[in-house]
Amino acid sequence: MRKPLIIGEKIYKFKKDAIHYYRQILNSYNFGQSLNKDDFNDLIDLVSLEDDNLKYSESDLNDRKTRETFAFDKSHFSDNQIDVLENENNRYIKCPNSKTKFINYENVEQLSRDIQIFKNERYFCFTDGNFIFGDFIEAFLVCRNMKAKELTISTLSLSQNNVDSLYNLLEGGYIENLNLIVSDHFFSYERENLVKYIYQTLDFENKFQLSVCNNRSKIVLIKTDDNGGRKYVIHGSANLSSSNYTEQFCIEENEELFDFNKNIFDNIIEKFKTINKSFNEEKCNDIKENVVLDDRASFNDFSEKEVEIIDIKVSQVQFKTKCFEIFYNDETSHYISYLMIINNTKYSPEKLFNVACRNSIHSDIKSVKQEYFDRNSVEGQVKCQESGILSTWTELVVDHRQPNTFSIILDRFKEIYRIDLDLIEYTTNEQNHIIFQDNKWSEDFKNYHKEKASLRIVRKECNSSRTGMARLKRTSKDLTIK
Repeated sequence: MRKPLIIGEKIYKFKKDAIHYYRQILNSYNFGQSLNKDDFNDLIDLVSLEDDNLKYSESDLNDRKTRETFAFDKSHFSDNQIDVLENENNRYIKCPNSKTKFINYENVEQLSRDIQIFKNERYFCFTDGNFIFGDFIEAFLVCRNMKAKELTISTLSLSQNNVDSLYNLLEGGYIENLNLIVSDHFFSYERENLVKYIYQTLDFENKFQLSVCNNRSKIVLIKTDDNGGRKYVIHGSANLSSSNYTEQFCIEENEELFDFNKNIFDNIIEKFKTINKSFNEEKCNDIKENVVLDDRASFNDFSEKEVEIIDIKVSQVQFKTKCFEIFYNDETSHYISYLMIINNTKYSPEKLFNVACRNSIHSDIKSVKQEYFDRNSVEGQVKCQESGILSTWTELVVDHRQPNTFSIILDRFKEIYRIDLDLIEYTTNEQNHIIFQDNKWSEDFKNYHKEKASLRIVRKECNSSRTGMARLKRTSKDLTIK
C-alpha cells in the first residue's frame, strides 16, 4: 500500500494532492508579494521535507554549506556606515566633480598608452568581448613603468591567464603588495584547481593576500609612488577575464573615492583573509598544496552563524512563470520548485549537462521559428510543415527532424568532445536558466548543433508522433540555423 506523504502537520494521500495544494498557494499571489503567515509556515514545512534537494534547483547550484561558510556579514561594516539612509552622522563619501572623457577601445595596450589621467579626471570606456580587463591592469602599469605600492583587486572570478599576468607584475617589481578578493562561488568551484595555482604562483616574498567572501564587486585600487603618490580607482561591469560581452568601466584618479573603497576592502581583507602572513615563510612552501580553508579561525567563527529564512515571495522566472523565492537573513535568496521537492527530483550530472546544452541553443531555436513566421505568416498563422494546418505561434514547436533528434545530437557531442560530466561546472543567467560556467561549452555545442540539426516547424501533436527513423539527407524544406 502506498505510504501517505507527510509535510509538516499535513498528510496527503497522494503526491498529486500536495502538488495541487502548493500550486494553489503559488497562484493566489501576484509577482513580488510575500506569503502570509500560514502559507509561509507551509512553505517552511516543504523546505524542511528535503532540504538537500534545494541545491539541485535551477537557481541555486551552489552548495548550501559553502554559501553559509563564506556569507558576507553586512553588520561587520556598521562602523563604516555604508548605507546613506542609515547614516546619522552624514558620514558618507561625496566625490569631487570630475572631468570625464568618453572612449571606445578594443586593444588593451593601445588604450593604456593613450589615456593620460590627471588629478580628479575620469575616463569612461566601452570595450568589446575581446578586451581582457586583467590585461589592461598589467599594461597600465608596464607602459608607464609605474610601481604600485599596493594593488587591490575585487572580482567575482578570474582565469589562469590573469594569475600569470599578476605574477609577471609581482616578479617584475611593478607591485609591492597585492590583495585579491574573490567570490565564494569561484573559490568553491576552483579550490582544487585554480585556487591552488593562485597560492602556488602568487604567494611569495609575503607580498600577496587572498580573501574570500560573498563578493560580486568589480573594483581595482592602485596606489602608486609616482608624482608624489597617485590613487587610482577602476570600477565597472567586467571581471578580470574576457566575458565575450560588451563591457564598461571607469578609471579615475580620485583620492576620496580611493580612500572610501580602501576602508571597506581593508575590513574585508582582515575578516576573510586566507593567508597568515605572520607564519614562518620558509614553511609556507611545504603547506601550499594542502591549504584547508575550514581550519582558518577567521572563517570558523562566522561559519557558526545560523542562516534563517526571513521571507518567502512569489517571483517571476523564465517565460513569465511564477516561482517561490526564499530570502535569508544573510541577504541571499534563491528559488525553489515545489514539484521537485515533492517528487524528490534531483539534477544528476547528465541532466544538468543536457539542460545547459538545450539552453545554449534557446536563442537559435527561437530565431528559426521567428524567421519562419516572418516569411510565411498570414494574419498571425503559418502552415505546419508536417500537416499543412494553419496554426498560431503557440500551437507550433521547432522539431528536430529524425534521425538527428536532439538527444542523438547531444549523445554524439558528448562522444566527440569526450565529456566528463562530473567536471563540468554550471551557473544560472538572469533568466534563471542553467548554463555552463565556461561559455566555451555553450559555443561549442551551438556550433555543433548548427551543423547537425535539420529543423521543422510542426504542431505539438505531430512532434510527439513523428515516424520515419531512416537516415535522410536534408531537403529543401528543412530549416537551418543561420
